[in-house]
Amino acid sequence: MITLDLYVICQVCGERVGKVNCNLAYPINGSMFSSPDPDHGYPPPFEPGTDWESMLCSYGRIHRAMLKDNEILTDKGLLIIPEDGSTPYLTEAPEDLDRDKICDRSFSLSEEKALRLSRKDLGMMEEEKKEVNKTRRSKRKGVN
Repeated sequence: MITLDLYVICQVCGERVGKVNCNLAYPINGSMFSSPDPDHGYPPPFEPGTDWESMLCSYGRIHRAMLKDNEILTDKGLLIIPEDGSTPYLTEAPEDLDRDKICDRSFSLSEEKALRLSRKDLGMMEEEKKEVNKTRRSKRKGVN
C-alpha cells in the first residue's frame, strides 16, 4: 500500500495545487487534500465537503484540477483511485493528457463548420469596423 504524500498537479494549467496522501478511497472529496505549502500559510485547495465536480483549480477557479473523478496527476505520476474500492496505484502520466475531457459538456464542430463560422464572425467585425469609422468621419465633419 502506498503511504506517501504527493503534490497534486492541475491537469489543465500544470500548477501545483495541493498535496494528497495515497491512502484514498473513491469517491474523492475536498477533505483528502492538504495545502501545497503549509509553512507559508497556503490553505488547502478545496473545502472539506467539496465533491469532484466542484474541485476547481486554485489558479483562476475556472477549470477542474482533475479531469476524471478517479485520476489525480501528481509529481510522481498519475494516481488512479479504483472505483471498486481497491488500493490506489501510481502509473506513468502521459506527456499530453487527453484535453477532450476539459470541454466534456460542449458540442463539437467539424473543422469546416468552425472555419465558416469564424469567417462569418470576422466579416461581421469588418462591417462593424466600417460603420464605426463612418460614424467617426461624419462626427468630424459635423454631420449627424
